Amino acid sequence: MTVGTVGTVNLTWAGAPTPLETRVTRADAVLDRLLSGTPIGRIAGGEAMKFGGWQRLNAEYARQFGIETPNWPPQAAQKP
Repeated sequence: MTVGTVGTVNLTWAGAPTPLETRVTRADAVLDRLLSGTPIGRIAGGEAMKFGGWQRLNAEYARQFGIETPNWPPQAAQKP
């Protein structure tokens, strides 16, 4: 099954003992290019902060939870 197909799928994720069967009711084939190929794998800790868009993502979560974001340097000023 591809991302552009409606139907029954088995969802799996790390730490789950068995797959969860669910039904896809809406499928957008345009997303298939984002999910095909090599998965990005786990991103945690300092590696997550190197991810493009990390500060924006963090700011959006902070806004949702009503907290302030840390005062990190701009992306361009961070060391690779």
